[in-house]
Amino acid sequence: MRKNILTLTLAALMLSACADVPDTVRERAENSSVTDSLESKADSDLVYDTVENATKNAANVLGNKYQNIVLSEDMLLDVAPAEKAYIIKGSGFADEGAADLDKMLEDFTLMFAGEKPQYVVPYGIRSYEVDAAPYLSQGLDPSDFGVNYEGYQDQQPMLPDGCGYSAYGIDKYSVNITSGGDITAYYTDEWRIKGSNFFPYIRSYDLLKDDIEGVSYSVAGEDYPLTEALEFADSYVKNELAPFLENYDGARAVKVYIGDGSGNGEEVTDPGNHYYYFVYEQTVGNIPFSRYGFAQKPEYMAKEYLHIGIFAPGKVEQLGKCDFFVSEKNEQDKLITLESALAHAEKLLAPFEVYKPVRISLEYSDHMITQTDGSDVSYEFHPMWVLTLSDTDMNKIDVTFEQRRAIFIDAVTGDVMLWDDGQGRFLFGGEA
Repeated sequence: MRKNILTLTLAALMLSACADVPDTVRERAENSSVTDSLESKADSDLVYDTVENATKNAANVLGNKYQNIVLSEDMLLDVAPAEKAYIIKGSGFADEGAADLDKMLEDFTLMFAGEKPQYVVPYGIRSYEVDAAPYLSQGLDPSDFGVNYEGYQDQQPMLPDGCGYSAYGIDKYSVNITSGGDITAYYTDEWRIKGSNFFPYIRSYDLLKDDIEGVSYSVAGEDYPLTEALEFADSYVKNELAPFLENYDGARAVKVYIGDGSGNGEEVTDPGNHYYYFVYEQTVGNIPFSRYGFAQKPEYMAKEYLHIGIFAPGKVEQLGKCDFFVSEKNEQDKLITLESALAHAEKLLAPFEVYKPVRISLEYSDHMITQTDGSDVSYEFHPMWVLTLSDTDMNKIDVTFEQRRAIFIDAVTGDVMLWDDGQGRFLFGGEA
């Protein structure tokens, strides 16, 4: 089991507490180590502390009781120690001249596919002259490779000029990349395409709490232990992929999906063959970016993610990265403490229901995406306390649509929001 996060339970805390001491006295004693460094805003109930103290002392909430927030014994407290936090601003595409997209595309394709791009076209174009010609020149039917060129002859690029490109190796691979850092890449032989799009995932493991020792599946005809696959994926992210993760200083694997290549009920491609699909959270100073929400949609929760698909031992054959161009980072000296944030949220959420988080974390989240010129969006990510109320596999086919219902408490402003991925909207707060 991976032990790279802080996992604390109420049961462990209660062993060290005296049952006959009044709650109010015990709470003051438990928090006395940090009270000297706390600063309160005179006009609010929000309490601020240094980033280091706010993260280190997040566990102080365990054992606290609220009228509408229940912290259960098996709740996961997923808060790693951090020394710095930022408000991070950016946009969907890089500022003019800020990114060498040609080099990025060439370098990535060389790393991913082992060769320079055979064909490069502006991202989003699906025209006869651009896409079909290389196939036709080899006597191939473009429609066999997903190139519906007849229906797209008049289509213009979906992105502004120079903001994105697609690279192709005929019957080998496809790479799409934008100047903001979005990347999708995959090998294009039939089994990989169908496996990723149609074959269901038979189960998933939460790498922050599930024990995967001894778990193994057949991958490309070989028994491939999940621990070994995870070690390889981590090494790939840390080394090969690192040059393309400029916004971040780390990434952690948080989930893995097990795909079954036996078919979708209509056909059988390779009975009993499986593939692994790892989900990563990208981090800045031990604070991850939220992987939930909707990318590039006005007034939605934004998400950043990194996905890696392994269809053969020791080889990445699919990759998806949702990213953005960073234009500004403003360091925050202090954050609202988790204890203060929960007390604040308790007052605002009281009229609605009783909330039972399964996990509490600190994440970079954005709830104020704004449209700029019709083709780009701007972002402003804040560190937020996140109370995950439910976290499910929304779609057994597409892992980009994991579903979460969560309370977000902005650790800078104190804004409280209740977001539901299933409905794609805020149930409370989140107003523009």
